[in-house]
Amino acid sequence: MQQAESDNTVSQIMNWYLVQVESGSYRDNGPADDKSELKIQWSMFTRYMSKEFRSRPFKDLDALDMQIVIDDAAASGSERAASRLRDIFANVDKFAVQRGVISKPRTKRLLSPVVSVEPRELSDAAFKSAWGALSLCAHGGAVVDRAPCLAIMTSGVTLQPLGNIISMRRSEVNFERSLWTSGERPRYVHLSKLALDLVAKAIDLGDFTHREMKTEFVFPSGGPKRDPARPVGYSLTYEVVRSFVDKAATPHDLRQTGIVSLQSLGGEELRSMVSVLSSGGLETAPDAMQTALIDGWAKRVQTLTQNSGI
Repeated sequence: MQQAESDNTVSQIMNWYLVQVESGSYRDNGPADDKSELKIQWSMFTRYMSKEFRSRPFKDLDALDMQIVIDDAAASGSERAASRLRDIFANVDKFAVQRGVISKPRTKRLLSPVVSVEPRELSDAAFKSAWGALSLCAHGGAVVDRAPCLAIMTSGVTLQPLGNIISMRRSEVNFERSLWTSGERPRYVHLSKLALDLVAKAIDLGDFTHREMKTEFVFPSGGPKRDPARPVGYSLTYEVVRSFVDKAATPHDLRQTGIVSLQSLGGEELRSMVSVLSSGGLETAPDAMQTALIDGWAKRVQTLTQNSGI
């Protein structure tokens, strides 16, 4: 491909970009002859972008389309891949501008997780402060910010990975049994009363946000381009933490604090149990001891955060 055509697909533009970089005809930010890096980029392109996405006209993409790909990668457990995808989109978009495919780049406002910061255990005071800030956001922040704040708090209480929480569907939650069941091969998570309160609040928010356009998600997308068929953007959780809590914090700090706190209560057997409980659900319904551990942590959260909102 030597010239731009109006119907060039995402796949065609990406291939053109990689060929031009490899040949030295176009210089990117990295070494032009680094073939291993180019192979990684192509591998990520085919792994994280669906066939349907790759077949779309490149010029018709907007920032939201690219953000969805980034967030899906992050929510699947690969924050580093999400960060790399953001860079790839930015580089290809810049290339497309120079080659006349589009008139201006669309990637300046793309978000991505800050993967250089590891989750940390918070002190009691820092936990209370973070919880209070997120609670304030969930109650009175901009509508687009409320769902990600609630998702972070729910992750912190249930000790479940944030990506799993974001993908939670209403049909998976059984309020009577205090149970969340997800996946084709069911995974079970006990929901404490505090977790159920957060989930109920998120559902009410989703009903308000989408109104007659029903959503299956507990934490659906918000904002001007909200889509009831999409969950809240994963990268947006980093933005609200930076805005409401601490620029040095991550959305995983509450969960990390809970895991460390419970593991410190006993020996190797207990530490192992907590690791299993916090790894995305159990293969069978939680037993009495497992339920008591999660309920105990939720009560600890309530004690730590008295007068701090939810």
